[in-house]
Amino acid sequence: MSTMESIATNDATAAGPRLPRRGAAAAARAWRRDRGLVAGLAIIALVALVGLLAPLIAPHPQAESIGASLQPPGAGHLFGTDDVGFDVFSRVLYAARVDIGIALAATALSLLVGVPLGILAGYTRSYAGELAARVSDTFQAFPVFIVALGLAAAAGSKASNLVFIVAFLNAPIYFRLARNQTRVLRNAPFVEASVVAGERTPRILVRHVLPNAAGPLLAQASVNAGWALLLTSGLSFVGAGVRPPTAEWGAMIANGSEHLLGGEWWPTVFPGLAIMITVLAFGLVSEAISKRIQGVRDER
Repeated sequence: MSTMESIATNDATAAGPRLPRRGAAAAARAWRRDRGLVAGLAIIALVALVGLLAPLIAPHPQAESIGASLQPPGAGHLFGTDDVGFDVFSRVLYAARVDIGIALAATALSLLVGVPLGILAGYTRSYAGELAARVSDTFQAFPVFIVALGLAAAAGSKASNLVFIVAFLNAPIYFRLARNQTRVLRNAPFVEASVVAGERTPRILVRHVLPNAAGPLLAQASVNAGWALLLTSGLSFVGAGVRPPTAEWGAMIANGSEHLLGGEWWPTVFPGLAIMITVLAFGLVSEAISKRIQGVRDER
């Protein structure tokens, strides 16, 4: 082998496993053919869009209708009204911006915190990384909802506080996952070749480790976004999250649950369906990513 061929081989190895152009195109087509992925992304996008456009498309703005409390679903009020006369359909639309916003913001923040720390801890093999792993284990040993309830009670029920609380509880999950993925990848041939080639550690982590660890992290992020939505709704249901009159699905369920035994089911059922459909969509996206990761591993 000539010197130029040897250099080219080393460069290709250091770059890590990459799909050829035809392989990348085939992978893109496979993603588009995954009905679960397409359906999940479409539902999430639709819910987010509905939340953003709620002030424009809600048939009844956030104002109570005097004398129209607990009206059943009908032409005037598609999802009926609640006990104070608010239009349930309009509030479901407005609540989408709150719940989806908190879920996505908290997931993004926990990724930004947990993933870099996990990659550093997994690659450097330092005592600080081991200590951080033990601290992470300690936090995850406590019941999540109880910790969230205590933090929400201490910090207050603002939406911004809920974002930080949910992100704080999610970050150890990404820390552990990124750390475990990095501990496997640091011994991979393309990483070792990069070290031999003299690449700096930050470049190795960003160019080689992070892209190859991204699949499981994205799958986990989709699951955690749905979990963050459930946690936010749960906190609001018990009165520790977003509080009325701000529209939020969990708070709407709590407010309507008092009337279920009287036969007025609509103030509870419709926000409950909104939560179920949105969480299902996040689950579909996570399952599609997980299946694709497993398929790539099987091909190797």
